[in-house]
Amino acid sequence: MKINRKSLVPKKSYSESGMIIFDSKLFAKRIDLKRIDECEVNITYENFEDILRVRVKVVANLTLICSYSLEDVAFRLSVKDELSFTDRKELVNENIFYEPHQIIDLNPYIFGLILASIPIKIVKEGMELPRDGNGYRVLSEDKLQKERLSHKDSPFDILKDLDLDD
Repeated sequence: MKINRKSLVPKKSYSESGMIIFDSKLFAKRIDLKRIDECEVNITYENFEDILRVRVKVVANLTLICSYSLEDVAFRLSVKDELSFTDRKELVNENIFYEPHQIIDLNPYIFGLILASIPIKIVKEGMELPRDGNGYRVLSEDKLQKERLSHKDSPFDILKDLDLDD
């Protein structure tokens, strides 16, 4: 989705909506996002002298990866945000992005909003944290403390089993 600043009338509001298809290369190396199945975007924007203000609403259907089982998880995401752009470096701050070109491509910003809105821990419905596996087990802090207190063996006990006779 792109906006051409040259064609905008100052202080006039514009609206657009559409579907965005993201290149699968964008999330090929991500461990939490498998794909974006559908992404509908509605934007309203207006130009105020040197600042372009864009209100973005994104509704996306994502396929995420379960943190416990690595299985696919369907996830519906809805995000609303406001982005501001300028072509003057002196106006840039933490809330205003610098875009020197007349045509602004919003897709990278929309993709960033999607990534920032994905939950850190994705768990498929009905899944539980595994209690043990090959070479590991999961303990609560209390169980770990009890186990440490009840385990009275010296760390040097392992030396008793060594055969030092040559």
